[in-house]
Amino acid sequence: MKKDFGITFMVAFFTVTMFLTGASVYKAIQTSDQAKASTEELKKATQAYADKKAKVEQDVYAYAKNNGSPEMKSIANHCLDESALKGISKKFFKIAFTYGDSKSYLARRSEAKEYATPSVVANRGLFGNGTKSSAEIVDTLNVSSRLENLTVFLTSTNGNVITGKAMAQYEMSTNGNQKTGTKTYSISYNTSLGKIVNVNELK
Repeated sequence: MKKDFGITFMVAFFTVTMFLTGASVYKAIQTSDQAKASTEELKKATQAYADKKAKVEQDVYAYAKNNGSPEMKSIANHCLDESALKGISKKFFKIAFTYGDSKSYLARRSEAKEYATPSVVANRGLFGNGTKSSAEIVDTLNVSSRLENLTVFLTSTNGNVITGKAMAQYEMSTNGNQKTGTKTYSISYNTSLGKIVNVNELK
């Protein structure tokens, strides 16, 4: 009974915190409209809300994992695993899909090493072949790319390996002509290594 009350309290705390944080974001947006603040300020306010929401969610799930019933622990484990997969996937795919010239195009492979194993970073479908000549077309055609949105779903957990699917929505510009696209990947994250160990595009 005490455990269930504790979990109920945590959920209630989560709800109230999200309401208050959401209200602050709304206020920031409202103030921004009135003062014609920059889009960057809105992005910062929205990101602050997302970060706060994720932190509170983590606290609720961690509490349920340690104090809840078997059913609650199972749900909490699933949510914590999915959250971990989402977190590292967003960092990895933001790097993979973001560049504006040949220098930033080539730099992606080095930057991604923090979040993925060498075999993943060697994926030519994501990072090209890594040669300077292969990146020259980026400058020649004035190509730029950015990640618009990433949706991640957990499909299974086996020991230290969390597996799921990631759907990346991106925008690419070539000589001023913009287009949007979507690519879906299967992805595996090894929590003991702290890195993504497998990425395959699903076609």
